[in-house]
Amino acid sequence: MAVPSDKCTQSSGCDSNAKCTCGTVSGLYQCVCNAGYYGPGTPGQCYKCRKGSYKKFPSPEDCNACPAKSSTAGLGSTNIVDCKCNEGYEGNPSAEKPCLPVQCVPISPPQNGYLVGGACDYKYQSTCEVACNKGYTLHGTATRTCQKTKSWSGTEAYCQIVRCTPLPLLTHGTKSCTGVGNGQYYGEKCSYTCDQGYDRKGSAERTCQLDGTWTGQPTSCVAKLCPALRKLPFGTVEPVDCLTTPQPYTRACVMKCFKGYTFSGSSPLTCGADGEWQGTFPPPVIRCVTPLSFQITSPPSLDVNTDPERNTKRVTWELPVAQDNAELHDPNARPTVTSSEPLITSPYNFPIGTTRLVYTATDKSGQTAQCTFTVKVVDNEPPFIFCPDNMEVPAAKSGPSLVFWQPPHYFDNSKGTVTIFTGHVNGSSFQTGSTTVKYTATDEAGNVGTCSFVILVTKTRCKAYDPPINGAITCQDLAIAGGDYCSAMCNGGKEFSSRPATYYICKTEGFWQIFDWPMPGQEPANDTMPWPDCTEVLDPSGEKKGMEWQYLSGDCSDPNVQQEAKRKFIDGLAAIIGGGDPTFCSWSGACRVANVRVTCGAMQTGRKRGLARRVDRSVDRSVDQTVDRSVDQRVDRSVDRRNTLTIDFDIEVTAKGMTDDERKKKLDEYVNKVKAETQGKLASLNIPGVTSTFYKILKEDLQPSPVCRNGSVYELNKENKKKCMSCPPGNFYDSAQSQCVLCPRDTYEHNTGSLACQKCPSGTYTFKSGTKKGSECKPVCQAGTYSTTGLELCQPCAIGYYQSHKRQTTCNKCPGSTITLEEGADSISKCGMPCAPGTYSATGVEPCAPCPVGTYQPDKTKSECIKCPSPKTTFGTGSVKLSQCVGIPSEIAANDKFKCNIGPCLMKIDFLSRFINFCDSNPCNNGAQCNNMVDGYRCMCKSGFTGKNCEVEEDECTTNPCANGGACVDKINGFVCTCPSGFTGQFCEKATVDCKPGACRNNGKCVEIPGGFQCLCSDGYEGDFCEVNTNECKSSPCLNGGKCTDGVNSFTCNCPAGYSGGRCEDKTNGCRPDSCLNGATCTETSYGHRCACVAGFSGNRCETDINECASTPCANNGLCVDKEGGFTCLCKPGFSGTTCLTAGSTDFDLEFGRAQGRGMAAVNSRQELRAFTVSFWMKSEGSSNNEPGTPISYAVKASGSVLDNALTIHDYNGFNVWINNEKASTNVAANDGKWHHMAFTWKSSTGAWKVYKDG
Repeated sequence: MAVPSDKCTQSSGCDSNAKCTCGTVSGLYQCVCNAGYYGPGTPGQCYKCRKGSYKKFPSPEDCNACPAKSSTAGLGSTNIVDCKCNEGYEGNPSAEKPCLPVQCVPISPPQNGYLVGGACDYKYQSTCEVACNKGYTLHGTATRTCQKTKSWSGTEAYCQIVRCTPLPLLTHGTKSCTGVGNGQYYGEKCSYTCDQGYDRKGSAERTCQLDGTWTGQPTSCVAKLCPALRKLPFGTVEPVDCLTTPQPYTRACVMKCFKGYTFSGSSPLTCGADGEWQGTFPPPVIRCVTPLSFQITSPPSLDVNTDPERNTKRVTWELPVAQDNAELHDPNARPTVTSSEPLITSPYNFPIGTTRLVYTATDKSGQTAQCTFTVKVVDNEPPFIFCPDNMEVPAAKSGPSLVFWQPPHYFDNSKGTVTIFTGHVNGSSFQTGSTTVKYTATDEAGNVGTCSFVILVTKTRCKAYDPPINGAITCQDLAIAGGDYCSAMCNGGKEFSSRPATYYICKTEGFWQIFDWPMPGQEPANDTMPWPDCTEVLDPSGEKKGMEWQYLSGDCSDPNVQQEAKRKFIDGLAAIIGGGDPTFCSWSGACRVANVRVTCGAMQTGRKRGLARRVDRSVDRSVDQTVDRSVDQRVDRSVDRRNTLTIDFDIEVTAKGMTDDERKKKLDEYVNKVKAETQGKLASLNIPGVTSTFYKILKEDLQPSPVCRNGSVYELNKENKKKCMSCPPGNFYDSAQSQCVLCPRDTYEHNTGSLACQKCPSGTYTFKSGTKKGSECKPVCQAGTYSTTGLELCQPCAIGYYQSHKRQTTCNKCPGSTITLEEGADSISKCGMPCAPGTYSATGVEPCAPCPVGTYQPDKTKSECIKCPSPKTTFGTGSVKLSQCVGIPSEIAANDKFKCNIGPCLMKIDFLSRFINFCDSNPCNNGAQCNNMVDGYRCMCKSGFTGKNCEVEEDECTTNPCANGGACVDKINGFVCTCPSGFTGQFCEKATVDCKPGACRNNGKCVEIPGGFQCLCSDGYEGDFCEVNTNECKSSPCLNGGKCTDGVNSFTCNCPAGYSGGRCEDKTNGCRPDSCLNGATCTETSYGHRCACVAGFSGNRCETDINECASTPCANNGLCVDKEGGFTCLCKPGFSGTTCLTAGSTDFDLEFGRAQGRGMAAVNSRQELRAFTVSFWMKSEGSSNNEPGTPISYAVKASGSVLDNALTIHDYNGFNVWINNEKASTNVAANDGKWHHMAFTWKSSTGAWKVYKDG
């Protein structure tokens, strides 16, 4: 504690970084260096704490060293907080958290690998080494160091299994591999087996080695060979090398006869697994014999829809083609083709349903082939149905309103039954208003056609008109007027777009009569129906004045020049009006330069736009004309008028919140401002390359005109003076004309004030302009139909009429005496003279064709003929009645060749009267069989003969059947081959044998090949004759310096010291993961590995746990507890120490032999002291002037800071008691060198303390 500095004068004062204190430990007055300094404290003897140390309080002690592995940033640190962990360490020394090495994430051994030495530390600067198991290669960094960033150096290592390049699949064989890598990983094997008919060449089994190569030799499967074939008489052998080269196993050689011949054996021949041909070979079994092979190809079957408005489909097809290979040698061998339906020929109108034509082809030998041509005709055309026009009928004066109408016209292309349905009964009662009547027509195929019409029952007898849009009509019966008296009115806030008539009368005779009595000054109302619509009435939104200026220019005919002039003029006017701001009008909304038009041409002498329309109607128009003339008189006649720019424009004032007079005044202000610049800013338009000099103001409106918003027109209805009105429905606002214009045809508009009309939906149109409703957009009438508007509802053209165009209002009459067969004719081609009985056409009119044989037609204008009952037919075409159908003779009708599936058969007249046997004359030679046919005979020749009548003997040598240069000798139905040297066999097809015993050595297999033989060697041998032992050491298979010794299909490795394995791949002295146990360190040596055991373990692998308690290390009956690498002694009371050797002292007196209390008793209290009693015996030495002593000092730590004088009893010259750094002086001394018993008490609750001396 600090004391006055004069207490330390004996030491010549203290250093500037020290103070004079009474030491609580030494009990002496002394100089102590301040916090952050150390030393004696005398002048010049206080030094800053060294780096790595600190001192928090003034004391004579040295600076405290920072905790282990920590240091300070510089000198003179005053707090442990300045102690920071060294690089690579982490912790918080000030929070009593030691600095420990940073730890990296522990490295796990890679899959299929291990940690060298069995384990490794993962603290800062520790190293870890990994290695891979046998058969794996290491990728990444093997040895890695834990860095200060808590990350390992290098890259993560992984072990990848040794892979061999996959062996190719075996063509004509099987590759079978072991292991998860399917024969690609180290140690895995692949074995080969050749398919039947193939011999193996190369190794039967191969193994993936450590260096990624395979043992053994490449393997393949070599096909067994069959000898070359002979030539085929009257045919060919394909491929052609079948006749010249031995063929491999499974190779097929195809025998093909020339046209007109077929096989009497097997084809193709296939090379078998035993090297012999499989099949019926050699001849004479196989040969090409009598004509047999032919084919017939039918046209593709068809699924088609009926022709429009027809119950048939006209189909054109190619007749089937029959081909016989015998035609190459026999021109008479073409097969004949007959049809099951001879009356059906191309082109033909096939009826609805399925028709099958079976075509039969017959060759000259009587062989037959058939094909079927199927035509399926589907009716997908709905019936045509035409409803009557919309009807408007007056309501009955009493009782129900019964309505009758003409039933709809309908017809169907199928000519079948059509079912008509409607939900309304003709002649039934209808309510007042509009009712839609819908009809549906359904044909036998389920196709549905519809039509509808509207019946409008009205209380009036006149044509009904919709009420005015935005208005209403009121009517009442007025007998004196002769009908219903009606008047039109508008809804609130709306006015008529034009003045309606005074009233409208629906006369009892059924017509409208219009009565109108205009007031004086009123314009007369429209004298035609209907009444006008109602629309909005608006106040004008501004005032405007129109002007025309002229500029003299050069060539201004270029549209680009005119556009640039327009732009420059508008910008100039806008800038003048806006006081230099050309955007003033647009952003303020107060003004506008509008309707600007620029023209190029001769000088104009009057306005093109009719200025009188602009002048206020109260002004006499003659004034305007006078001004015009006076302006014209000022025209300079000397000016060239050929190139003059005329600019027509309006200046509008549209500012809101102004009165009309204020707008007019502002308008005059703007007009005067721009006129004042005709010789200034507007004197030239500054168009590049073109002269543009102001010439004159040609025209100017005398009075301003009102401005209406877009979509409205000023005084549209003259009744509404000085008002704007929106364009009514059915109109749009044309900004170019500034007026309402009727919507063009095919558009409509139901809103008021529209700027454009809406287009009708695609495929719909309107009858007239000015259409108001989208419902009035209707589809057009198609060809063959018409209506009064050309739009739906449409009616078919009547019989005798046609219409080939759409959207027509009438139909055209067929020319002359021609007619149409049905209603709705859509072409003049359907007009014609009626087909007479016995004839028909697709339309029922000319050109007509006679009914085919087997059919008849008694009526005219028919599109088809009637079939005769089966099995009857007609003698010819054009039959007109059923009695012309006659029967067929029984012997012909019984013949299958004349039976018909559909319709009658077409028969020749001579077949009806006679049946001839053409074989009666025995036309066939050489024992051939004659087959009688309807149209002739067919000869079936024996082998060796050909020709129509089998009159030609075949030359079997014509096809050179002898192989390898053999000579052919023709025989009757056969031949003989004379073979050259080196060949044998009936066809000289076999070569002499070259594979003699012993041709191949070392169990090699001999295989015949063209021109010799080939040896297939056993594993471990090679060479043309398998005479060479394969050198398996050629690829250097031994690793790590091993020496290779070759064997038969094998090798042996002699390994150097430290290595073993079939290829010396294993290190015998290497450290494996399990080489050392229990945390031991493994070290590789030249003679093996060595384990350095940690304390507590022994053995070659450190596998034995040493029992440290076996030697009874604990004294004084202490209990020994064995632990890994050590032991712990549990001592009896009164003893302590590692082995219980220290006995407790019975003398509890404390003697401090030195002034400084280096020896002391220290007690750690686990709880707060709220009261205490301290008593002790003491005796001081020396005089009463002794330095103060400190019998007891107690310190605590609060909130991380040390409170030094928490409890201190100090200075026995007069005891002072310190509690929590607060001092209480007792003035009780005990420094007389005698024994005294001292006692001190204190309570926290009251703060009271007491001191007792000698009781």
